[in-house]
Amino acid sequence: MTEFTKRLMIGAKALNCEISEQGAHKLHTFMQLVLERNKVMNLTSVTDEDGFLAKHFFDSLAIAKYVKNVSTCIDIGTGAGFPGIPLSIALPGTDFTLLDSTNKKLKFIDEVSAKLSITNAKTLHERAEDAGQSDSHRDRYSTAVSRAVAALPLLCELCIPLVAIDGVFIAMKGPNFINTGEYADAQKIIKDLGGSIVSTHETDLPQLGSAEKISRTIIIIKKIRATPPKYPRNSKDLAKIYKKTV
Repeated sequence: MTEFTKRLMIGAKALNCEISEQGAHKLHTFMQLVLERNKVMNLTSVTDEDGFLAKHFFDSLAIAKYVKNVSTCIDIGTGAGFPGIPLSIALPGTDFTLLDSTNKKLKFIDEVSAKLSITNAKTLHERAEDAGQSDSHRDRYSTAVSRAVAALPLLCELCIPLVAIDGVFIAMKGPNFINTGEYADAQKIIKDLGGSIVSTHETDLPQLGSAEKISRTIIIIKKIRATPPKYPRNSKDLAKIYKKTV
């Protein structure tokens, strides 16, 4: 066992997520593939091993315990595959759909899945607001997750329509998020979308050596009734409505 896989497995366990040695090896290879492709394609600003472990892998695996018993999960705005690829490796019993509007990133993820024999993750090249109005994806997923950099009101409008009634949307935000104006601003749209916040969790990611402490707020929103047909609104309207917060 390499030092990297050992640290990854210990950190995952601290987050109540069990990673096998084989799974840790796959994640190590995934990191190497990301960093190699990053030389010619903008995938991440994090290029050191400790930073990658903390800011990509531990950050992704911090929500594994909330996803482990669901059948389907969609990762909105997956980018280079976070949190979708780490979660798909950690949770082989869940089927993941990784959505992004940038096709070249999804092609990279498809290459990764093939090289690492990941069979429970597929990509979807579409804008979230379009997927949310599609019969193929609206109300179809047990869980939606997003680590995308967007304000919570917008994230909720993009994600909640994709979730089946009694399913959940898991939003990943920064520390002390529930004390922010952004959290307060999201309350009305969450209700309008048919959602209800059932819990929030402040989580400290495992620290590595002298690395800075990283904390996250995980927000669990349950879909308790159908989302009205007008949501999500089209991209032009969303840009106007959320221009101050996106």
